[in-house]
Amino acid sequence: MLQGQVKPRRHFTEAARQAALARRREIAAMPKDPTGTLALFIVRGAERGNDYGWEIRRFGAIVVARSGCGFPGAVAARQAGEEALRGIEAP
Repeated sequence: MLQGQVKPRRHFTEAARQAALARRREIAAMPKDPTGTLALFIVRGAERGNDYGWEIRRFGAIVVARSGCGFPGAVAARQAGEEALRGIEAP
């Protein structure tokens, strides 16, 4: 072992390793959404003065659209975000 590295304290049984591997294979076999369905997230941020805002994301991480202003509550941000999401999804 290299100097400065700490030996891990977690010891897994072989059964636990096999169960984890089986679960990873099960998740990998699940059908993926190739279109990257858009999802609405309610966020708080310093750029909005810690007010609520919304973000529309693809794959949960890629921000497609973001609110330009802050909202006083999560409900108001969600309503505005759902309206924006409908505008994006409409043909």
